[in-house]
Amino acid sequence: MRLSRLADYGTVVMGYMAGDPAAVHTATGISAAIGIAPPTVSKLLKILSRRGLLVSLRGSRGGYRLSRRPGRITVAEVVEAVEGTIALTECSGVMCRCSMEPGCTVQREWRQINRRLRGVLDGVTVADLARKRTRKGPSGRTPGAVAAKPDATVAVDHRS
Repeated sequence: MRLSRLADYGTVVMGYMAGDPAAVHTATGISAAIGIAPPTVSKLLKILSRRGLLVSLRGSRGGYRLSRRPGRITVAEVVEAVEGTIALTECSGVMCRCSMEPGCTVQREWRQINRRLRGVLDGVTVADLARKRTRKGPSGRTPGAVAAKPDATVAVDHRS
């Protein structure tokens, strides 16, 4: 079981935006701040906006803003916006599409597992992600913060 990279990045984008929920964010600004390529950020912003998690603002000062308070948007909503319904197996979603359903002995257990997973994801909000992002590490820097400019080149000496 693994989330797609796009769903993972969706949680990163939403966590970043939740750090300043009143701000109008642009794809370029988000990309520079978190290090995800601008086309990917743009794609995510459009998806999240279509699913109602973001509001798109047009004009010269346009961009995107959270549609609700960060504490009211769950990780489950972000994942479902990007990936669709959370269903670990064919039969753990709303509609079972499995030919074995009539005689299946594990469907009930898979549905219970799926409900529990969904409950865990519903229990974490983008506000929680923002708090984790802004917590300072032992160095005094925010964990995951980029020290160099995104287009900077780093030289590594491999002679040792």
